[in-house]
Amino acid sequence: MDNHETISQSNYESIESLPAFSNKRKGKLMRVPKPIDIKKITLPEELKHVQVPERKNFGLYERYVANFINALELKYPKEYLFHLYQNIKSLEIKAEEIEILRCSGTYSPRINTIALEEESAIYHELLHMATTSSDRKHVGFEYYTLFKSFNRGLNEGYTELLKKRLFPGKKSAETYAFNMTVAEIIEKIVGPKMEELFFKADLLGLIHELTPYSSEDEIMQFFSNVDFINAMNMSYAGSAYPTSLFVRKCANDSEFVKNILSETFNYLTKIYFLFLKKQFNMGTITEEQFLNMQDEFLEEYSLVRYGLSYHFTYDDAYVEQLKASLNKDKKTL
Repeated sequence: MDNHETISQSNYESIESLPAFSNKRKGKLMRVPKPIDIKKITLPEELKHVQVPERKNFGLYERYVANFINALELKYPKEYLFHLYQNIKSLEIKAEEIEILRCSGTYSPRINTIALEEESAIYHELLHMATTSSDRKHVGFEYYTLFKSFNRGLNEGYTELLKKRLFPGKKSAETYAFNMTVAEIIEKIVGPKMEELFFKADLLGLIHELTPYSSEDEIMQFFSNVDFINAMNMSYAGSAYPTSLFVRKCANDSEFVKNILSETFNYLTKIYFLFLKKQFNMGTITEEQFLNMQDEFLEEYSLVRYGLSYHFTYDDAYVEQLKASLNKDKKTL
């Protein structure tokens, strides 16, 4: 059995039974329930020989769809595009007025339909389509049900980040600035494999890649925090996804928001520094690079704007303690 096909279920209930943001507890979010049926998406062996299926013409949107497929086929091996080839056969794209501020497009995995108010949103939504599994519950790194989602914040960030790379010159959504930063940092750790996991809708695989630097509980709490900030930003922007009274109330609690931000950035700093230490221990980077890359990371990400009113800042005391601990014995991970 692959060593990340299952994960422990202790201390978690089904995501079907609990809201993502249910209460405050000691200044932190309560632990988000772990989806009990997150599973590795296993692709068939014959996938390596798959051919592009015949598909309908998408009329006004045909040039976008053709450009999208061409861009992905030029960059990725066909086994990454299994979900694209499966979903494109039944995809519907329609123009629709979306009565939500700052939301110009949506994708519904359940019915495999893109609704567009503005054509500028089409590539982001097509990426959602291309990373949706056949069970309709896994969209990239997001676990999706009709009424709830898990890890939407990171998934939206990585979707927008890849859209920006694949289609340079297309404007990125302001509300995803934070999400894109988080996704970029995680990609520094996971490396090119993150794209493969994304297109194969393998959330469990992503968790597996982070476990050398973090416990499962910490990873799930991190996803929870990013989901909260995403929901808060979407609430400010009048966005697509309904947010609970809890999120709206907490968004007005500046101290609570600061705690979530600090916890999120401290976590990202810790796992990135541990990643650097592993590279140093393996001889991939020198001691000078190991130390310089820590400072470069803090300089690059300490003042990143997210949402409409906040900045990423790090806890000086935490960072200094972390650096001292890592640098004290560099040969011990």
